[in-house]
This record gives sequence, C-alpha cells and structure tokens, in this order.
Amino acid sequence: TGRLWMCTTGGTPGTWAPIGATAPTPTSHTANYTTVAGDAGRWHTMNGSNLTFTLPANSTIAYSIGTSIEVTNLHSTALTLAVTTDTFITGTATSVAQGKTAKLRKLTATTWTVSIGN
Repeated sequence: TGRLWMCTTGGTPGTWAPIGATAPTPTSHTANYTTVAGDAGRWHTMNGSNLTFTLPANSTIAYSIGTSIEVTNLHSTALTLAVTTDTFITGTATSVAQGKTAKLRKLTATTWTVSIGN
C-alpha cells in the first residue's frame, strides 16, 4: 500500500505498526461552533440539532491560504456551514447531511471552497 512498517516486538510473528503520522482524532462539538486560530488543519465532528459551524472573517483570524478544516455531521438534522463576512465558493449547498464530511479550504484571503463528501 506504499506505507512503511516496523516491527515493534520480536518473535514470530511479531507485532507490526505503521511508520509516520497516525489518524487524526476529531474535536467534538455539541453546540454551535466558530473556529479559532488553532483549528487550521483540524477535523471536527458536530452532534446536535440544527447546529452551525462558522468560519470567522479574515480580519478576525487570517488563516493561511491553502488552510483546510474538515467537519463531519453526526446528527440527523443538517449542519449549516457559515462564514462571518467572507465568501464560500461551492458546487453544493452549504449544509451537511448526517454522516457527511465537509472539507473547507481557503482559496484567497476572503474565499473558501467547500466540498462535501463521505
């Protein structure tokens, strides 16, 4: 699969573990959430009725261009994605159905792209 593995214990058959980064652990929220500077590159889960996940204006937090933030909706009601004053460019609505993940990527100082998938 292209991954490197190392033996972590001796013997036969031994115990093997992948070398490199481990899978990220999501930050969980049960209420409306507005991202903070430390959220760049993070994965969030939202689990609550009619919640909103908000990106603040560039004038509040100037994420670097290319920054990505992911959010997964765990609740049966749609999750709303919002920006304070900046703009989303998206091929789909800015609402995330249950079990779906939105990937937000900063394209310009005041523009974010949104892709929603599994």
